[in-house]
Amino acid sequence: MSAPFYYKFESCCTGEELFFQPPFAVNDPIYNFILPAQLVYDVTGVFGDQFGLVSGSCYLVTIIVGDGSLYQILGGAFMTATGPAFRDCSVLFGECLECLPCYLVVTCDGSLAPFTTSQDLSAYVGQSVVLVGSDFPETCVQVLNAPQNIQCDEYTSPLAYVEDCECECYCYNVIANADDCVYVDCDGNFQTTGPLTGTMIDISCASTTPWIVGNVPPSKFEITNIGPCVNGQCPDPCYTLIDCDGIQDPITTNKLSLGQYAILGQIVKIEGYPDTCWIVDSEGDCECAIDVTVFQFYEDCPTCKNPSKYKLTNCDDSNTIVYTSSDLSAYVGQVILRGECPGCWLVSTIEDIPSDTIVTISEAYLNCTECAREYYELTDCTGFKDPIITYTDLSQYLGSVIKIKYCPETCWTVNATNDPTDAGIVIPEVDYEDCPECLLTFPCICTTVRNDSTTSKEYRYYDCNLDVQFFTLAPGEKSERFCIRVWAIYFPETDYIETYGDCSETTPNIWECPAIIYPRRSVQPGYNTPACTIVKYEKISCKSAEVYYKQVLYLRYGISDCCPDENDKWLIKKELIDMDALRDPNYECTVSTCGCPPQSCSCNATITTCNSH
Repeated sequence: MSAPFYYKFESCCTGEELFFQPPFAVNDPIYNFILPAQLVYDVTGVFGDQFGLVSGSCYLVTIIVGDGSLYQILGGAFMTATGPAFRDCSVLFGECLECLPCYLVVTCDGSLAPFTTSQDLSAYVGQSVVLVGSDFPETCVQVLNAPQNIQCDEYTSPLAYVEDCECECYCYNVIANADDCVYVDCDGNFQTTGPLTGTMIDISCASTTPWIVGNVPPSKFEITNIGPCVNGQCPDPCYTLIDCDGIQDPITTNKLSLGQYAILGQIVKIEGYPDTCWIVDSEGDCECAIDVTVFQFYEDCPTCKNPSKYKLTNCDDSNTIVYTSSDLSAYVGQVILRGECPGCWLVSTIEDIPSDTIVTISEAYLNCTECAREYYELTDCTGFKDPIITYTDLSQYLGSVIKIKYCPETCWTVNATNDPTDAGIVIPEVDYEDCPECLLTFPCICTTVRNDSTTSKEYRYYDCNLDVQFFTLAPGEKSERFCIRVWAIYFPETDYIETYGDCSETTPNIWECPAIIYPRRSVQPGYNTPACTIVKYEKISCKSAEVYYKQVLYLRYGISDCCPDENDKWLIKKELIDMDALRDPNYECTVSTCGCPPQSCSCNATITTCNSH
């Protein structure tokens, strides 16, 4: 049962309000923050837009007393404080302080990606105009007020008005496997299609060419202009089916789904003509159109007329078999997942098939063992390291954060995946509820970094409070000392990093580096030269060193000293000054009472020094 309160997230810039069911008890801090507070959602872009929250945007988060059961649970969010007191969005995102108007610019012909700018384009909102800039060619565009859920970019090239223009209204067919498709309708409204899954969709009456967002490689996308929009209506489709062998009469149809095959140039088989392969032509006269149903498609006529045939054997039950003429040539000998159909299926060729089932492939594996495994993707909480794919059973950690053996310096979020690429084994050691809890286990270290590369670098790190900080270093430039808990962006291959010990929290949420300890000289200034001048001491030491060096040359290589007469002299002088150095200048001399001769026991006896020799 949900708690009798819920969270309100109010966008600092747009005022949009979102509500969430709480995962914690009343008045507990949400992700280590005491509410109300102004927080930034997913400042590093690791999680991306979700729950209606925009990655990198500021929100005022408050607790509202009431029944929150109707709202979704805020799971997996990563909030970052905006300042030492958690009250000022301007510390990280200055635009949230005044929230300047933001404008969306969309090219009519789709030649350039849509972009946003805070430059004042209010005079052109809702119009088609030609704009030009230093890095923006003269282009006919539509100018709109940017939707609230779009983060405003700082487009730096000033745009200048050239003249009015007209974006004509057309209809489009779009085939893509992508995150989204955006366009402006003929009424000047910004529109999105949502995720695309590779099947054709119709876009009716768009004044700008649709733009694909986040296309999934290596798939290609197709955008086809099917004609002008007239009085808010798109032209009726009409297609001609032409027999690959030219035996059957052409068939005209206005079946909308045939558009995908016409765009991609694929060949189809239709009900009623099981042995005929048809070319789909996008032109036709549909006065006598008939309805058709496609039950199979191929890449070309030869493949359609003589399709290879395949047997799919269930990995868990060899008696369960499916036959198909769908083109599985790329997967022979591999194991596949069949869309929503459960189980793993081994693909093999066969000469003839008793039945024909259309097969769609969602994933492929090398063998049944690899297919039967559950796979998990580990994502670095900071976004610095590449994701890890593993088949280690991490089901108990789904949605949580772990540290793994041999990589203790990284926090990983755990999610399920079907991708087996480079999958390996990991050993989980410690688990945490979320990224902040894990990141707070790292010590806060006083650090400097020097950019030893030849180009400027932008750095990002989490400080001791897990606030995200940014700075830039020019080539050869060294940063000031700062307190860091973990890096988000840095360049270990070219950076020179020094640490100066742990930072300390002097006041709540204020961390400081330890005091600088300046290194002391290991040798005190001057020399230990009792009763000698420095010049005399150095001369004796150097002369005696030369004598020893000449002795080594003689003993090792047989090289004789041409002037050996004074060797003993300098060695004796060296012994005398070393003996003088052993004398304690602070020693207190007392006259012995043993009755020895006074001259030998006197404290006033003359001291022999190096200068007396």
